[in-house]
Amino acid sequence: MSSGRAEPFRRAAGFTLIELLVAIAIFGIMSAVAYRALTAVLETRERLDIEQRKWRAISIAFARIEQDLGALRVRPARDNGGRLMAPLVGEQVIRNLNDGQLVFSRAGFTDEKGIPGKPTRVGYRVRDGVLEQLTWAALDQAPRSEPLVIALLGGVNDLRIRYMENPNQWHNNWPAGRAMNASPDDRLAILPKAIELELVLTSGERLRRVFVPLAGGNR
Repeated sequence: MSSGRAEPFRRAAGFTLIELLVAIAIFGIMSAVAYRALTAVLETRERLDIEQRKWRAISIAFARIEQDLGALRVRPARDNGGRLMAPLVGEQVIRNLNDGQLVFSRAGFTDEKGIPGKPTRVGYRVRDGVLEQLTWAALDQAPRSEPLVIALLGGVNDLRIRYMENPNQWHNNWPAGRAMNASPDDRLAILPKAIELELVLTSGERLRRVFVPLAGGNR
């Protein structure tokens, strides 16, 4: 039996429109913050990957140079014009597209069976922002012969090379100093005591390495 009095109004279960709008706004803010954080993490990871690839390529390039200089041979050679060249030649200015800033005689590359080939000439230079390795097929080049050019490292502004005659005397070209004043035969056998290479990258770094050439004789 009803008492005749109206029951109090009961609020229906659920959210009001204002509560939904507040929740959506909070969710939007949190999503924006999470998106920015995720974007920053991905961008940082991409930059780290780029830097890692860059320094790995630099390490490989220097290792290649060190390996070639470690196989240096005291063997003169003739260029494609018949001019006799010293075992190691360093010039700051490249005369033509077939020249390197550093060129020297090297022991032959080994094949898949480990058998060394005939001695050859290799060289290095920077051209159009790329550090390149040049390899000639033989010590004495045929007329119009051209080197095989391999790109080792991009993003390079300059390659600067110095040659040490003694601890207090460095030259920008080689042969130089005592080697230039020696007899023609002796001149072809005199090597620098050390070679300093400096790579100037477009990103601003200057990377310097000093190599001590260990000539393996007339093999």
